Amino acid sequence: MTPSIIDRFNLWRQNHLTDTSYFFLLTLIIGLFAGTAAHLLKLMIGSVTTLVHHGFHDHGVNWWFLIVPTVGILLTGLFQRYVVKVNLEHGVEHLKSNLNDRKYTMTRRSLVSRMIASSLTLGFGGSAGSEGPIAMTGASIGSNVGQALKLPDNMMRILVGCGAAAGIAGIFKSSVGGAMFAFEALALELSVIAVIGVFVTCITASLTAYILSGCTIDLAFTNHPALPAEIYPYVIILGIFTGFYSIYYTFIMRTMRKWFDSISSPWKRNLISGSILSILVFSFPALYGEGYGIMGKIVNGEFEGMLNGSLLSVVDLGAWSLIAVTAAIILVKAFACSSSNCGGGVAGDYAPTLFAGVVTGFFFALLLNKVAGLDLPVGLFGLFGMAGVMSGSIGTPLLAIFITTEMASAYDYFLPICIVGFSSIIIVRLFSKQPFLHRSRAAASSNQ
Repeated sequence: MTPSIIDRFNLWRQNHLTDTSYFFLLTLIIGLFAGTAAHLLKLMIGSVTTLVHHGFHDHGVNWWFLIVPTVGILLTGLFQRYVVKVNLEHGVEHLKSNLNDRKYTMTRRSLVSRMIASSLTLGFGGSAGSEGPIAMTGASIGSNVGQALKLPDNMMRILVGCGAAAGIAGIFKSSVGGAMFAFEALALELSVIAVIGVFVTCITASLTAYILSGCTIDLAFTNHPALPAEIYPYVIILGIFTGFYSIYYTFIMRTMRKWFDSISSPWKRNLISGSILSILVFSFPALYGEGYGIMGKIVNGEFEGMLNGSLLSVVDLGAWSLIAVTAAIILVKAFACSSSNCGGGVAGDYAPTLFAGVVTGFFFALLLNKVAGLDLPVGLFGLFGMAGVMSGSIGTPLLAIFITTEMASAYDYFLPICIVGFSSIIIVRLFSKQPFLHRSRAAASSNQ
């Protein structure tokens, strides 16, 4: 019987490459593919958004927002039920479950299905992120490479984790953040080969996405004022504030998910979630999509975009209009995100916490400046708030800290970002009765 191409390749590899060299070559390839996939997903979402937004305007009320997000949820639901015939929601949770159950085989169809579904959800206005779909896409790349080369299960597990981490690294252009996702969120084992492999894939993926995007970052943070020592007490207070907000945000997300899960009819679930999302996006257009444009403006001190298209844009209340809009946005963001993710849409939960965080930090500083006559740098506090809400809501402080820092290249503010991130998670642990130190199910199972 004639040996297959894979069998001949494996024979050649055994004679010419050591196992270590072979493994790191595979992680490099997975990183290249995952970084390219992350860039393509952003292009797809941007193309759909541009198409949908044709004819929209920034000033005044856009009545089409009452329809467009609902159409996006319905199209995504139809794609899942009648095209791929698989439920694509909550990708990161499915990935964790698969790793826990030692299921490392993913179909080739999963390489593109979540990217298409996510483009429909987010391009039509879903108020969520693209990290869940790209993490699953990266994991699928790792899985399919391992299957094609007939690798054993212990290697498959590492490659799937590397692929998922590379997807996160590519979508956020955050190499260390992607690695923290693998070890903090997925609880991938901390063996030498796994650690080095994850960092190889994440660095490769983030650099690939960075180069393909024209060497640009998502949050072009250009304003770098020095942070006086007397500001740090307010930084700590911000961390506490974002911790309490994270408890609220998580409660709303869980409650809404249980409610959507109780609706048996997928059509009814799509229509209800789409309607809620449409009303919220119509009322506050800043909620449309992932929100990176708004986030970039806030951290750079450009706040006018927060009011564009909102109902309060026609009312001139000065700074109080901005305070009112930001307060409303942080209160309803969890409703918008859960409606995007739990009612038929396919998106992620991480980017929404970054958006909620930047608005929360901005609101905190703006309110204190107005009421107490302070002069807090509102853009910087928006940046610090990103780490606070992501850390408290997702429960992964290192992931939140490094993604925030790397997304904006804000290395000069690493200390205050750490302070806010860790202060937030401490508040969450204290007031939600969660243990400070605990092993996840994934970590426990991997050591069995």
